[in-house]
Amino acid sequence: MSATLAPEATTIHIAPDLQHLRVPLRSFLDNRPSLDCLAVGAFVFTPGAVSPTAHVASVSPIRNTYRALYDFEGTSEHEFTLKQGRLVEVTQENDSGWSLVKDIDGRRQGWSPSAYLIQESPNVSSPHTGPETRLLLVQRSSHDSSPLRWEVPGGSSDDGDPTILHSVARELFEETGLHLTRFNRQIGDGIGFETDQGRRRKQWLKLSFEVEVLEIPSTSHGHVHDQNATARLGNNSQVADQLLDSVFITLDPDEHQSFAWATEEDIKSSDPSRDVQTRGPFVLFNEEQRLLMLQAFELRRSSR
Repeated sequence: MSATLAPEATTIHIAPDLQHLRVPLRSFLDNRPSLDCLAVGAFVFTPGAVSPTAHVASVSPIRNTYRALYDFEGTSEHEFTLKQGRLVEVTQENDSGWSLVKDIDGRRQGWSPSAYLIQESPNVSSPHTGPETRLLLVQRSSHDSSPLRWEVPGGSSDDGDPTILHSVARELFEETGLHLTRFNRQIGDGIGFETDQGRRRKQWLKLSFEVEVLEIPSTSHGHVHDQNATARLGNNSQVADQLLDSVFITLDPDEHQSFAWATEEDIKSSDPSRDVQTRGPFVLFNEEQRLLMLQAFELRRSSR
């Protein structure tokens, strides 16, 4: 089954056992009177091995998808403004070095310099055959709550989100610039927590999902990028090294300041309960999140 959920995204494929979540967000909460709010988390892995259930609706090769290599500011209504790292669809090229491009969702269209674009590889599902799997982590900004701790992309559901799945796609796009294309599975049964909101405490439930994104072909053989060699780009962007197929992660500096691709061993050795000197490569948000990350690695391994 599929649905259109994300900003600037193609159709999103949803595993059969997640179809029950395609209910209005308000209905989901109304059926759980003890809950006040929902939060979501997106687990993005590379390489992109897929579970058997996710193969029910395979993604076709994306033949005309291109990535912007540089920023381009259109100066007329006929020109298409590009942002470095963004994906677009090329529908026509002329002899003058210009391409007719449009957003992935088809809402905008115009001409951009062909030299500013590079064609993307097809996103085709296939079994894992490369280096060990890695998980995308983002680091909270130094001025945010729980500063400098690492977590998976995610956040709270908004009243304007039609469903929980829409919340996941929106939060992932807002925090990383990645376009969600597939929900593989739910990770765990959800984590409950409380927050102070004025005079009363609010009850939350955080649901997490393993997802795939347009920017990472399922056959990608990714490695963690070199933190010291990472190139800083304009518009608060960072680019992973070539071993991650030049996947662009666009961070919101108000929320996150860095990103990394962590192995299972990285997560195992990053115990938040230990002394600060022995916490391992990442200071994770909390122990519950660390255990959920390890569960996500195990679910991927057992699904092959």
